[in-house]
Amino acid sequence: MDNTYANWKVRDFSFLLFLITLTLIACSPKEINPTDLIGTENCRPPCWNNIVPGETTETDALSILVEFEAQGPGEVEILPNDIRWRDLDNRNYYLNIQDGMVMTVNFRVFSLTVEDVIGIFGEPSGLSIYDIEREGYGILLYYPDIGILIGIGTRYSLSSSRSHYYIKPEMEIHDITYYKKTDVRGLNQLVFGDIPPNRYPTFHEWEGYGEIKN
Repeated sequence: MDNTYANWKVRDFSFLLFLITLTLIACSPKEINPTDLIGTENCRPPCWNNIVPGETTETDALSILVEFEAQGPGEVEILPNDIRWRDLDNRNYYLNIQDGMVMTVNFRVFSLTVEDVIGIFGEPSGLSIYDIEREGYGILLYYPDIGILIGIGTRYSLSSSRSHYYIKPEMEIHDITYYKKTDVRGLNQLVFGDIPPNRYPTFHEWEGYGEIKN
């Protein structure tokens, strides 16, 4: 797998942020925040705004977001099992809380494709496919060594055919979730922890674009 992301040096960061910013602004300036995808020099995914899944407590995360709120860039809301941050462009970020710890950070993205994601993070370790009743199928791209899960088609149809599954560069990303860095098995436990392991979607090693034999 391409480990370029993991080997970035500080001197490359500003230029990379500049290039990604230009690309994303051209697509949809209010719908994607470039730092959501590559972070900052001191806080790179799965770190988000100095909040690290699996390391940051609920109390500390809330303190960070309340401080941000006081500065005026958005508002924080406490939900039954999550903390929601909404910025001034109405982007929502959900911090899932379990046993007093932040376990995940999830946010919706627009105008971002599989090709874009691979250009930023490199090729994924693999993917899994799951059927969406009456709507086609969804795809999950795994980056366990970084701590990222990419959702494709999780709320809309990608295909009306259940006999053929494809991964294409132009497919649009639906959402991104940051997790604690782990292996594929650990990531599956985080994602599908409420169901028996034998019911997890089948994991496929990344073999590039094209048809996927599920």
